This record gives sequence, C-alpha cells and structure tokens, in this order.
Amino acid sequence: MGANLDYVSIMTYDEAGAYEGHTGHHSKYTWCISATERYHSKGIPKEKCLMGVPFYGHTFKLQDKNKHGIGAPITGEGKTPHGEGDNAWYSEMCDLVKNKGWTKEDPDQGHDPISYHDLTWVGYDDPYAAYDKSKWVKDNGYGGIIVWEITQDDFEPKCCSKSYPMLRAINHVLLVTALVCLQVLSAVAKPKVICYWPNWRMDSGGDDKHTPENIDPTLCTHIHHAFHVLDQQHNVVKDSAGPQPDVYRRLNALKQRNPDVKIIVSMGGWGAPDNQYSQLVGNEGLRQGFIKNTIAYLHQYKFDGLDIDWEFPVCWQADCSKGPKSDKANYAKFLQVS
Repeated sequence: MGANLDYVSIMTYDEAGAYEGHTGHHSKYTWCISATERYHSKGIPKEKCLMGVPFYGHTFKLQDKNKHGIGAPITGEGKTPHGEGDNAWYSEMCDLVKNKGWTKEDPDQGHDPISYHDLTWVGYDDPYAAYDKSKWVKDNGYGGIIVWEITQDDFEPKCCSKSYPMLRAINHVLLVTALVCLQVLSAVAKPKVICYWPNWRMDSGGDDKHTPENIDPTLCTHIHHAFHVLDQQHNVVKDSAGPQPDVYRRLNALKQRNPDVKIIVSMGGWGAPDNQYSQLVGNEGLRQGFIKNTIAYLHQYKFDGLDIDWEFPVCWQADCSKGPKSDKANYAKFLQVS
C-alpha cells in the first residue's frame, strides 16, 4: 500500500480518556514512537510515515485533588473554561498555566506535560513535547509531522511572544534545519509538516475564529482543508459546509507567501459514515468513477491532492464487530486505483 501513497498520516493521539477510569496522557512520547515504528514495520517506507502531534489535550475530573499524577483516579471527564467537551487547546493551557494559577508538571522528562487545578486535570503537548517528537522523527529518518489542528495553537498570540509556538517548535527541527542541510545535500528529502485546518473555525465566534488569512503558510508544507465528505449521489467529494469557492481561492492565495505549500482536500474524519466508504471501496465501478470525478473536482478548485481520512475500515467507529473483513482488501484496491 505504501507504494500508492505520498505519505501516511499516523494519528498518534486520543490514546487515553475518561473511559479508562484514571488520568492519562493521550499522546505519550514512547507510545507515539512505537506506533510510528509499527507502520514502518508493516511496509510503509520511513519517509512516508508521519507522526501525529495534537495541539490539544484531554481533560479529566479528579477524584481527589491531592492525587494528580498520571494514573490518578477520576470521576469522569473534566472541562476547562473554554474547552470543547473534554478537549483543551494548547492556547488555553498556556494561558491557564501562565496567567490563571494552574500547576504544570513534566513527569516524563518533559515529554508528556500535564496541568491541573483543583479537580481538573489535563494531559497535553506543549512546544517542548512537539520539539522532542519532531527531533525523534528527524533523527530516525521518518517523513515528518502531522498536526491536528493549527487553530488550537496560540496563533494570535495571547500567551507567547510569537504566533504559533507549537508549529514553530516543529519547524525549528524539521524545516529550518532541513533547509540549511538542503543547501549542501540537495538529494535529501524535505520533511513534511502537515497542517490540518478545519473549515468550521471560520464560523466560530470571538477569539476562536480562524480564517485562511490567519494561516502562516511558511510554517507548513501542506495545508489540509478539513473536512470534505463523500457525495454518494454524484460519487465525488463535496465540502461538508457546501461549495465555498471563495474559501478555496483564499487558501490558494497563501501560495503567494509560500509557492511550495500544497493545499489538500481532507475527506472523512471522525464520525464519517463507515458504511458509505465500505460501499465505495467494495465496488470496482464506484472506485473508478469516484477517482475520475474527484480528480475533476480537485482541478476545478485548484487543489493539489486528496487526503483520505477514513479512520475505521472494518472497525466501524472503533468497533471491529461492525464492519466486514473485506474492507481491508477493498481499501487497498481503492488506494491502488487512486
């Protein structure tokens, strides 16, 4: 499968939650390394394996505020003042620690930071954790980093001295260093920094609003416009928010600042209807038609490619009893056609 793909975005996050009954860091450094190495061991070339770095943390409600280490007992999900569900963005965590009296600890040599206040506890990545993961990727010859997602960084900035501290930490390792090396070693492949940008942030109110003009394209090699969905009626991708040609134009305008940046359509995401994707990949005629129609769509709006974010072949919505085993082989056939 690796031969048919430009890169594989490995979602090395969301591996801890309140369902476990205790606190946990959802993107532990050691686990991220193991997961990335596993993809390579299964045949994906190193240069196509991209490790995921979350710009958010998961929040827990402690059972006892005096027991606040990793593995501490909880009563359920927590919530920060401005969080989304049990998610807390890095931009908020930076502010809570710097200005609101929260305690921050780095229990694993700085790799897996945590913060807490009263009964609320959060495990998340900060710029130091992002730097360390990027350094491991570079030192071990892997292809780069994917980010979910850039609007959760301190982009204005409010907490840090410069905008996008998380992205800058990644860039400091992967892109700045790479560019220096490339002046001497032109054969070295430039690492990738994949920046997911969710279109619904344009409709957010107040400080959460994030438009294409807020994106710094010099900090990304690829900008993934999330999310498009499968239009079964016409067998093609379509924007989940409806056609937005002005948004696509504004995204492409970012190339004026970085001519090398790629603007990619991301299709799928958490909650995507697995049965629809299963039907698509399981039918040769649908596979062929989808690719033809989608290439035309990408050309129409001047996108540079398609990111297929079908997260749960066979294991529909993370339940491996729901989907047919044939999803695995059919998905591989679909990618070969692509």
